[in-house]
Amino acid sequence: MRKRLAICFASLGLLSGCGGGDSTTGPPAPTVSLQLAMVGGDNQQAQVATALPQDLVVRVTDSSANPQSGKTVSWSVAGGDAVLSSASTSTNAQGLASTGLTLGTVAGAITVRASVSGATPVTFSAMAVPGPAEALCLEPSFGVLALSGSMTLTVNLTDAYGNAIGDAAAQLQSRSPSVLSISGTTASGQARGVARVIARAESLTDSATYAVVEPDGFALVFLTDEGEAVGSVTMGDPVSLNLKLIPPAGGNSVMASLQGAIRWNAAKLRYAGAGARGQGMVWLENESDAGELRYAGYSQQDISSEMRLATYQFEFVAGNRADLTIDVEVAGDEEARIVTNRITPVVTALEVLP
Repeated sequence: MRKRLAICFASLGLLSGCGGGDSTTGPPAPTVSLQLAMVGGDNQQAQVATALPQDLVVRVTDSSANPQSGKTVSWSVAGGDAVLSSASTSTNAQGLASTGLTLGTVAGAITVRASVSGATPVTFSAMAVPGPAEALCLEPSFGVLALSGSMTLTVNLTDAYGNAIGDAAAQLQSRSPSVLSISGTTASGQARGVARVIARAESLTDSATYAVVEPDGFALVFLTDEGEAVGSVTMGDPVSLNLKLIPPAGGNSVMASLQGAIRWNAAKLRYAGAGARGQGMVWLENESDAGELRYAGYSQQDISSEMRLATYQFEFVAGNRADLTIDVEVAGDEEARIVTNRITPVVTALEVLP
């Protein structure tokens, strides 16, 4: 019995000796649990392209609610269009850190994320609202409708950056009521031709072009890259004018064969036509005060929707106005003759700005 006790004591002594060898390292440092909380600046609203009136503020504390100074808070825009005044700030003696936020030019919701190592991140919300009304937008900017057909027009107010403010109580007026009549916001086709519609609201104006064609006809138009049949270009800046054959909604599919001329005057311009040479498109380059650009084209498939026939690149280099006229000539077989006779050409006048 004594022998067993001696062995046990010897084992305990050996263990005690091993523990004594580690006594110089000391106990590990305690882990501090941090808390991150929003203090101010949440749920603010301001106009686009302006700074929020209040900074975004957070506080960092330990688990006992004691402020923690010198902690780095990281900031990031998690959603929306905005820019932070600083992406990283340090807490002061009260545990506070802050940053400013400048809204971008796009209206909408914005979220900002604040984070610090060892704590759960927090998210601020803000709202960028449109600025004051600066422009009127008449939609669609170009349209084709059939005789006795109708189309609903909408007019929206936008700010300086294109953000929609809402529908405008606009006055709509047709420059050619015998071709296109206006009743409220409804445009109705009265006769084959082209009409310009003017919208006015709050001292602002906008306009759009609409073509009225036979129920199975087409409108042959020049459209800018923005889809407008009439507009403005800046002197020296190139502008693409797309030659397109467009049926009204619900129009019949047909095969088309076209040729004709585009004429201009009162403005010197350079131009180059871009099209498929093997499909009858004209490819020319020239510089002239006034002249004529011949074109020819045909589709090799049914035209049941908008079909691009050719694209011409223009650069206005002098003068202050260019009147571009599209003339359509009869070409091709009997089917093409019928189609051509049902085409409504659109005269496009581009105002050239200095």
